[in-house]
Amino acid sequence: MATVSHALSVTSAWCKTLSQAVSTVSGGYISTDSRVDALSAAISVLSQQISVLSQKVSVLSSQPPGSGSVTSTEVSAVSAQAASAINVVSQAVSVLSQQVSVLSQAVSVISQQVSVLSQAVSALSSQVSTVSGNV
Repeated sequence: MATVSHALSVTSAWCKTLSQAVSTVSGGYISTDSRVDALSAAISVLSQQISVLSQKVSVLSSQPPGSGSVTSTEVSAVSAQAASAINVVSQAVSVLSQQVSVLSQAVSVISQQVSVLSQAVSALSSQVSTVSGNV
């Protein structure tokens, strides 16, 4: 009976550890959600800038040849804005990718812990059956 009691204590401790690990991973997913929101906002800004540029090109292309012009300063400004937005989005994607990788590794560890816990529960179940058969 003492063996079963000890096995229950060990199993309970594993469950507590596993619960804490799941809680940690859950917090990581919440943080990832926040980063996805920020990335989405940055992509939206980049999309708006591209739309504005596209509208300017449409206006220029609808005019007769030689009647409209864009200065190199305007082109440089739009190019710099686009490059800056692309860099922000690229960095955000990189950070998000790293965070997803860390979370994936944490989930793998939890999966292994669940496997160990499952084996312990199976062993405990066998012990309980043996004790029940002896009673």
